[in-house]
Amino acid sequence: MPEDQVGKLEATENTISAMAAAAAEQQQFYLLLGNLLSPDNVVRKQAEETYENIPGQSKITFLLQAIRNTTAAEE
Repeated sequence: MPEDQVGKLEATENTISAMAAAAAEQQQFYLLLGNLLSPDNVVRKQAEETYENIPGQSKITFLLQAIRNTTAAEE
C-alpha cells in the first residue's frame, strides 16, 4: 500500500477512535445525569461529586449535546 494511503488510513482510524471515545463519554454523562435525579441519597451524592469535578468547558459541551439530542428526538 502506498505511504500516502497508509497515512490517510491511519488518520481515518484515529478519527473513528476519537468519535467512539466521545460517544462513550457522552453516554457516561447521560448516566451521570440520571444518577443526579436518583432518589437514593448515596447515588445522588456521588453523582453530584462527579459532576462538580468535570471541567467547565467539558460540562457545557456535554450539556449542550444532551439538549441537542433531546430536541432532535422530539422532532
